[in-house]
Amino acid sequence: LWKNFVKTGSVANVPEHIARSWLRCRDADVKVNEISPPQLNASDLQKEYNRSIDFNRLLITHNKIFQKQYPNIPIAMFITNTEGHILSVQGHDIVIKAIEQSPLDVGTSTNEFSIGTSAPSISLAEKTMALVIGEEHYFEGFHWASCFSVPIYSSDNKFSGLLDFSSSFRFGEHLKRMTPFFLHIANSIQFEVFVKSKLEEQMLNETYFESIFEYAESMLLITDINGRILKLNSTAQTALRVGPFSSQNININEIISFSSSLKNLSEKTVNVNPINTDTNASFGMEVIPIYNRSGLEKAFVLKINKKTSIVCSSNTPSLEKGTHFNQLLGHSKPFQEIINRAKNVANFPSSVLLEGATGTGKELLALGI
Repeated sequence: LWKNFVKTGSVANVPEHIARSWLRCRDADVKVNEISPPQLNASDLQKEYNRSIDFNRLLITHNKIFQKQYPNIPIAMFITNTEGHILSVQGHDIVIKAIEQSPLDVGTSTNEFSIGTSAPSISLAEKTMALVIGEEHYFEGFHWASCFSVPIYSSDNKFSGLLDFSSSFRFGEHLKRMTPFFLHIANSIQFEVFVKSKLEEQMLNETYFESIFEYAESMLLITDINGRILKLNSTAQTALRVGPFSSQNININEIISFSSSLKNLSEKTVNVNPINTDTNASFGMEVIPIYNRSGLEKAFVLKINKKTSIVCSSNTPSLEKGTHFNQLLGHSKPFQEIINRAKNVANFPSSVLLEGATGTGKELLALGI
């Protein structure tokens, strides 16, 4: 069939995936008896290898297992990047030597325009698994080989490269029968990389959450659906006079007084009174629900802040305009903008709400207005 195609261009009786590849190679003017695939330089090869280092390490492990279980079956495994460049080769010495004597090497390209029809070149072009045996290879120099190739994907379902299993033409039928096993290896490698990626992502998210949670200025508590305290940050521990261990398994109502159950307060902000504090300040508590995958409330994050002080100037005696503005010291642009706004609103009989932390000058500003 190969000789007939070379002479006449006919793909009659040629398997469909092989025929498509042969025609693509012919249209790209790939030579059937001479190829010179491009190769990555050492620096770029190392960078590409490092990007796929998890896949490569797992390939080494799976190859060792395979060689131990099937020492008499000459199989070599190699992995490529997204462009089809070979990043590493593992396997039986006989096949590796045959690969070394061919135009292929670590760093060379395996796409169709570089080496013609092969399992990796078809997988690269069509993003599907492919099996190519003997004279199904477009380049005559690969007629000694049989290969099975599988695309591999990252945890976010992006194409990451190819995993190829190669042997000699003589073992082509063995290779064909073992494709489910090789597919299992490919799936195992993808799954292991996926799990590792998710674990790292989870650890990163947990670390980020811990840092944000622990060092937040607000009091933050996590409770279960019934109000049992699961965790509280250092701000809450200090303000509520509760230690991280003494707070475990106690109910939120034992340290904070509020009007209703957490379920009824979900997604609301309510007034609360900490029980163990001496301050007369009022506090607001935001109840943030945490849902499980079924959409049911599983726990709550409670965010508690001291309510902002408010000064009302409605009963303040009338004073000369600007008297108290002069007592406010500050030259920054934002500060001067506040003063100018206060002077402007002083000309109108409307009510004015002043908010700010203790000691920032609300009373002087109110008296000035």
